[in-house]
Amino acid sequence: MEWNKNYQSSSIYVYNFPNDWIENDFKTHFMMFGTINNIMIDKDINLCAQIQYDDIESVQNAIEVMNGKEIGGKIINVSPRKIVEKCQDIIYNKTEAQQKTQ
Repeated sequence: MEWNKNYQSSSIYVYNFPNDWIENDFKTHFMMFGTINNIMIDKDINLCAQIQYDDIESVQNAIEVMNGKEIGGKIINVSPRKIVEKCQDIIYNKTEAQQKTQ
């Protein structure tokens, strides 16, 4: 999957998820809300993940259902992209740098 910065408004941030989560865990819990274009996980920065959906409706549904939900003994936090831009910019820049080295 390729990251598309144009989908920013269709993205959510997920915090406080279980430490052992990998991409498939996010798909399992978040795919029911819509088509996922990309998942970025950065465990170096406060266990932050970003999920990019096809549309804003998916974002709204994911936030409504998943924010505050207890999973694996943790209460996860889900918020829209525009609230926490710094994390996304760090993840985007890191991804861009990784793609250039490939």
